[in-house]
Amino acid sequence: IGMVDMQKLEKAAIVDGYDQISQIIDYNIKLNEANAKKLASWENIKGNIESTFEPFATCPDLISIYEKKYAEKPNDIDLLKKITNILERKDCVKSDLFFQATESLHKLEPSAQSAYLMGTLNVKKENYGKAIEYVQQAANLFEENADKIKALELLANINFNQRNYSQARSSALKILQINPSYGKAYILIGDLYAASSSMCADDDLGGKTVFWAAIDKYQKARSVDPSVEAEANSKIAQYAKHYPASGDLFFRDLIEGNSYTVGCWINETTTIRGSK
Repeated sequence: IGMVDMQKLEKAAIVDGYDQISQIIDYNIKLNEANAKKLASWENIKGNIESTFEPFATCPDLISIYEKKYAEKPNDIDLLKKITNILERKDCVKSDLFFQATESLHKLEPSAQSAYLMGTLNVKKENYGKAIEYVQQAANLFEENADKIKALELLANINFNQRNYSQARSSALKILQINPSYGKAYILIGDLYAASSSMCADDDLGGKTVFWAAIDKYQKARSVDPSVEAEANSKIAQYAKHYPASGDLFFRDLIEGNSYTVGCWINETTTIRGSK
């Protein structure tokens, strides 16, 4: 570092050294998770290294150093891993270089993790079509159920954001095939139905029948997953206010408590309910 200060050595040498040392330290921290004394020692070392390296760790410095290397060797897998690791470690993930290096690495060495990361990066760039492609890849490639659910939930939310409600529901239903007690998936489907009032307004009740179907999902969510009970109750109270008036039901020969099939894209049978 002193040689860098005296301009006898490029900052790139310090950055490369930091990257190598950090990988060794992180490896030993993970290795000694069950040994409090050794873990504390390695974490102390990491803190010292971080504070020493901090002046050389600005995003502009890192990007300036690695942009040149990336331009020279855009298909070097080891270099791409180094770039993505160090930029992620120093929270430089909004940079174009991080996006480009991650995309290149995914093309050369695709994995569930890289597909998911590319999905999240494209969401931030509002490239939703690309994001959907990558997250779908991740959902297909992940082997652990928790990871699959994470990817499917993101996929559902992207499609929700893009008003692709049927596709969003499809992802939520896949989550429930993996874990039938995942209440957030039912909450999501309920939200999709509640958001559909204007597009399903040809039900002769101004689109209000969607709220019956939505509340069915919120009730199901709280029945299978206590962790979402408060959220489900809040949404039930919110959307029950939008039930059709009892008089409107009467004039349409609809009887409270009877079955009713909500059409539109929802296509589900629910129970007729009037506002109180």
